[in-house]
Amino acid sequence: MVLTSIRDHSSPEHIDIEGHCRRVGAIANLIAHHLFLSTEEKDLLNSACLLHHDAGSHAPADVRPVLAALGKPGLGNPLHRKLGAILRLSDAFDCEYRTQPLQHRGATEILDSLRSGVERGMWPRPILDALRECTRPQLMPQPSEWQVPVFPQAALQTLDALRDPRASIPHVVDAARRDPATAGAIVQLANSALYIPHGEASTLSMAVARLGFETARKVVASLAMRPLLFLPKMETLWPHSIEVADLAEQLANRAAGIDPGEAYLAGLLHDIGRVALRATTLYDAARLRGLEQSGCPAVYAEDLILRTDHAALGGQIAAMWRLPGHLARAIRQHHHPETATGRIAHILYLAEYLTGSQEDLPSQPRLELALRGSGLTGDALHKCVRSEVGSWLAAA
Repeated sequence: MVLTSIRDHSSPEHIDIEGHCRRVGAIANLIAHHLFLSTEEKDLLNSACLLHHDAGSHAPADVRPVLAALGKPGLGNPLHRKLGAILRLSDAFDCEYRTQPLQHRGATEILDSLRSGVERGMWPRPILDALRECTRPQLMPQPSEWQVPVFPQAALQTLDALRDPRASIPHVVDAARRDPATAGAIVQLANSALYIPHGEASTLSMAVARLGFETARKVVASLAMRPLLFLPKMETLWPHSIEVADLAEQLANRAAGIDPGEAYLAGLLHDIGRVALRATTLYDAARLRGLEQSGCPAVYAEDLILRTDHAALGGQIAAMWRLPGHLARAIRQHHHPETATGRIAHILYLAEYLTGSQEDLPSQPRLELALRGSGLTGDALHKCVRSEVGSWLAAA
């Protein structure tokens, strides 16, 4: 299955050159900082990184010797050779990382494989050691130190009630009454412009009936989760989670044999691992922020600096909350459909793709794996768009 509208970003002829050069520059800067290069040397290295796919004819005169040393190890003066080796190693890491969906290797395995470059004269051992040291993770705090919100008992009761196949509109009304804020939001939605001109819904029962069982259930489930996802300094977590949940439900409705309600819940909680990242050390947080600001996707930066990512941490949190095992696995695997053991992980990957969040490198192999794993086609994928109710919830 091939989506002709999506380029194969895993093959050299279809590399996102600008993104690749920015990531190479970000990694090279880590090495340069670790080696105490001067500001002028760092600036020269960064310019070379951004231009290293250029033939060199348009590069500034001071950058050309570095690019020449990139192609021919040992060429140039000591500074040019050093900068060329840093650039060569950084480029090799990024190229190897792009093959991850096919070779199932993370940052640790890639760094180990780059040792062979020392024997082949591609880069000196001190430069490889600098890359390993400057990306060595600090001790990740234990889960007890993550400051994960307690899964609300009311939310658990609400979800249990709404997942009951015998649930009906009266059950939704009862669940909504558990929290006055949720009840008020449902009445507000029923009286919003989305449902004009239907007259005023003056009671909760009237509001739920106007929304319909499925929509009302979705609103109640979402607002029950809001305390977990609407957190200080994480303003994007709530709207992004709502969008992924909305799209995951639509995808599940198009894929036979996947419970749309479970897909929606998994979508709501798919990035809960970002909560754990708040507990990283200031040093690790600064390195992550620096890589992301330099153009590295979040999962890429997390793997390189922490040797884990927010999806894996989210799977741990879901297990701590004693959520069903298949949902915890879907959360853990949603950025890696090649490792997925259930179809909901594939649905989450596709929903994330549709949001354009760019949390990881784009990958045609992973996209095709997720389509096959979910049983969906490219046409079905692109027919899913953010719903009006989803947009309303994201702004709630």
